[in-house]
Amino acid sequence: MIKAILFDMDGTLVDTEGTDRAVAITMCKELGFDLADEEEAQRHGKTTKSFYEYLAKKRGLDFTMQKIIEKHLALFEEELKKGAKAFEGAKELPKFLKDNGYKLALVSSSTKPQIEINLNYLGIKRNFDVIVSADDITKSKPDPQGYLLAAEKLQVKPAECAVLEDAAAGIQAGKNAGMRVIGVQNDSTQDLSLADVVVENLGEITTNML
Repeated sequence: MIKAILFDMDGTLVDTEGTDRAVAITMCKELGFDLADEEEAQRHGKTTKSFYEYLAKKRGLDFTMQKIIEKHLALFEEELKKGAKAFEGAKELPKFLKDNGYKLALVSSSTKPQIEINLNYLGIKRNFDVIVSADDITKSKPDPQGYLLAAEKLQVKPAECAVLEDAAAGIQAGKNAGMRVIGVQNDSTQDLSLADVVVENLGEITTNML
């Protein structure tokens, strides 16, 4: 029986992918190269740190990792403060699930400040019992660490959790955690085939799917 719903944020609740991509392109130009499509695809569902570690290894680059990460995050947060577009059902579904007795967690590869900006903008922060950010984990999706930590904090078993995800890496993370996974298409072009169920947006999710 599903007792807890674990939400991804970027690409699932809010449309931040375009903004993050634009910042990544700017930062890569500063590092002296143009971001390739195959490299861009590695961003989805991953922490900023893991993305730049990937780029450094792939391109054999030597740069001050912390400085680049901090600049990326600062630029991204400035853009987020302008307000990110909410996907359909993003404001309504958390309240509906909470009212129906489910425990809720947000498990995101974003930082705590980014999560605060988005949840406050959407007005849904109060619905979440637990928030797990990039600051709380050492391994990025598709590793299940974030989802397993959320289940532990919610005091439920992994098999009692359902994950809502838009990215292939996030869906794999949910499956690796032993959880039910609902793929949320939104504007994603990623392969969601590993999900147990795929919906167009959060507005389509019903308690029967859980």
